[in-house]
Amino acid sequence: MKRPVTDKHGHTFEKTEMEQFQINHRGCPIQPNNRVIYFDNLAVKNCIESWQKIITDYNRDRQSYELRQEKMQEEINVLKKEKKQLERKNQDLKEDCRGAEAREHFFNQAVITAFQDMSKAQDEKDQAQNQLLSSAAEVVGGVVAGGIAVATTGPVAVVVGTAIGTGAVLHGFWNGLDANNKINEADTKLNNYKQQLQSTLTAYRSFSLKDWNGFWEFMHPS
Repeated sequence: MKRPVTDKHGHTFEKTEMEQFQINHRGCPIQPNNRVIYFDNLAVKNCIESWQKIITDYNRDRQSYELRQEKMQEEINVLKKEKKQLERKNQDLKEDCRGAEAREHFFNQAVITAFQDMSKAQDEKDQAQNQLLSSAAEVVGGVVAGGIAVATTGPVAVVVGTAIGTGAVLHGFWNGLDANNKINEADTKLNNYKQQLQSTLTAYRSFSLKDWNGFWEFMHPS
């Protein structure tokens, strides 16, 4: 009902429908024997308009509320997404920290061990070189003893001196060979330790923090 009209008996109708009804009827729809005389019902019309305004305002407010709800939900979704990204970054930072710690630990231990091994190998080489010098001195001493024995006129002295000199030369020779082998072994160890140290430096520079994090988890199983 948009255009309410009321007859003299207090009956209220929609004006459009009443006009349509009167095309084929003379009387009132409720009291057919009564002649219809109607007028606009302003009170009902004002009520209808007020109610329509309420409904319109309600629908507009509801749409606005729904839009605000949708926008709020979108903002919540964005915040959730940002939260997940922050959590992922935080996890990456933790992994990077563990990786950095594992890298420093591995590097420090590897370098310390390599230098200790190199120092030990160098000591072995120094000892072998001293042994080689002693062997050379022993050979020289044996040669000198043999020469003195040859220069001696007594046959016993010649035999004894020659035997002592020959023994000293042979002993010095074998000690020299042993010392030379030890020097070669020490040089091999030094080269191996240097290569290990170089590999450690290469790994330190080339591996990513995530690789070191995997190494950390391998060395520290939960």
